[in-house]
Amino acid sequence: MGKKICLTRAMFEKVLEHLIRLEENKNRLIDEYYPEIGDERDKFIDFLSEYVNKIDGVVEDIRISDEADNEFPFVIIGSEVEIHDVDENEVFRYKLVTPYERDIANGHISFLSPMGKSLLLKKKGEDVSVKTPSGIYRYRIKKIEVV
Repeated sequence: MGKKICLTRAMFEKVLEHLIRLEENKNRLIDEYYPEIGDERDKFIDFLSEYVNKIDGVVEDIRISDEADNEFPFVIIGSEVEIHDVDENEVFRYKLVTPYERDIANGHISFLSPMGKSLLLKKKGEDVSVKTPSGIYRYRIKKIEVV
């Protein structure tokens, strides 16, 4: 990566803790949410590997600073994401969490939800479409912070 990511020491440690917790809980997530052997399970396992590899690739480029803004180059679990609804011209803020931590009333959404899946690994400025039972919604990512 060309651009250094600047995080506070506490946020850097949170990113590392996240990777460790994900590795520790990976099999539980797979077994609980994709219990059937098959393509869906295999795709999820591949996705988790891609996700971990992408974060690992960024970790070595992180610079520690007390004045860091804690912006991350793409959405990860634990990120707080500000998005702009392109059609309704509204701004929303969500925190992506594991399914065990979701709390929709406080804006904590699972990375396995339609919104979470659409946002995960996307970059600031990127447009995403979220397919839900009530239709397709379009958003632009405005800000990504590790919190």
